[in-house]
Amino acid sequence: RKVSTFRTPAGRAARVTLRHSLAYVADLVDGLVIVDLAEPASPRVASIFKTPMPARDVAVGDGLILVAVARGGSSEAPPSEGHIIVLREK
Repeated sequence: RKVSTFRTPAGRAARVTLRHSLAYVADLVDGLVIVDLAEPASPRVASIFKTPMPARDVAVGDGLILVAVARGGSSEAPPSEGHIIVLREK
């Protein structure tokens, strides 16, 4: 059954990963959006980390947050000029 719906600030969620009660969302132009799901019926933005390019993917593990960023991209061509931003979890 559906508990809630959450729209990220940019509304462009590309990927999400879950760790404990936090959802880490690669939200394209808004970067990394961390959503607190302690109360799943009322999700809230816990933090936003602006990235220099659109955030396309995210992974969390071993105390680190990895955010894949890249410019451009379409159905015909993959994104270019990409790199990984490494952040520490609090």
